[in-house]
Amino acid sequence: MSINTINISKIFKLNTLIRLLSNNEPFDVACSKSGLTISDAKQLLDHNNLIKQQH
Repeated sequence: MSINTINISKIFKLNTLIRLLSNNEPFDVACSKSGLTISDAKQLLDHNNLIKQQH
């Protein structure tokens, strides 16, 4: 699996997680449904928030 595929996969999973959370899905359930571990989800959300703050 290439690095680009991994990044696209993480972006897709992050978008899915955000959509589920915005629909009031509990965090642990949203992580499970999006295919992310809780620690990966927290890391991706933190990274996503840093990017938004810079722009």
